[in-house]
Amino acid sequence: MRVIVQVRIEPDNHDSEASVVDVAVVERDELTSATLGLSIAEAKAVLAGVQDTVVTEHCAKALHDACWCVECGRRFAHKDERRLVVRTLYGMIRVASPRWWTCPCSGGRRSSFTPLAALLPERSTPELVLIEAKLAARMSYASACDVLGELLPVGRRLHPSEPRRHVRAIADRLDHELDDDEYSFLAGRPSCRLPRPDMPLLVTIDGGYVHSSEQTSQRDGWFQAVCGSVARHDGSVRRFGFVPNVDDHPAAGSTTPCSLKVCNPTSTSRSCPTVPATWRTGPSC
Repeated sequence: MRVIVQVRIEPDNHDSEASVVDVAVVERDELTSATLGLSIAEAKAVLAGVQDTVVTEHCAKALHDACWCVECGRRFAHKDERRLVVRTLYGMIRVASPRWWTCPCSGGRRSSFTPLAALLPERSTPELVLIEAKLAARMSYASACDVLGELLPVGRRLHPSEPRRHVRAIADRLDHELDDDEYSFLAGRPSCRLPRPDMPLLVTIDGGYVHSSEQTSQRDGWFQAVCGSVARHDGSVRRFGFVPNVDDHPAAGSTTPCSLKVCNPTSTSRSCPTVPATWRTGPSC
């Protein structure tokens, strides 16, 4: 038995006919527990095939919509074509990215531009960065890469530096979104005027010290990490975390909820060469 997985593409223009693309083939003979359903390899092939088809058609439509000058309606002249690489959960996408000349009606010296690069400024999709950060909060960066490569068609071998770089970028972005700390507790603060929460309220807090494996003295290369959670009567949980001697906003970090920690040592014991300023990812908890 052969099962052919197809994708049907229906254009927005109803005058055009829909097209069907074969993306994967699944073959089966005898029914056993090992052949029931899809294997990991078959699931990866189906996901990668569907995504390649969707991306190809989506990019072609975006280029068709952007190839006309909005001022005079003239079509942009083609200069050359390159490859644009974007990393996703379901593989690396390599799409043809043309470069066009600007329209003469704009005046001045003509220059070239790349429409797809302007539409896709990031080289990793937000969903890939999110999953990497969630896995890195629960295991080492190397283990997170192994799990992603085992279950998803990422299309390449992930290096531990990639989730570490993304985690650091998330932590830096969240730090910039924090309010300035208040060092005077005598004046009335907005938090003091909040209504009293419903009881019971369970608060847990813990902390510890992480030392570098390459430290040359007792206080060289270490940092203190503090984290905790607040459990409400309705079952919701808010988590917080900060690094007192590294974080620029320790007070704001202790009052800002987080969903998971992102400061994670590498697979090497007692080693954390780069430390995000906070342990926060995600605006919600």
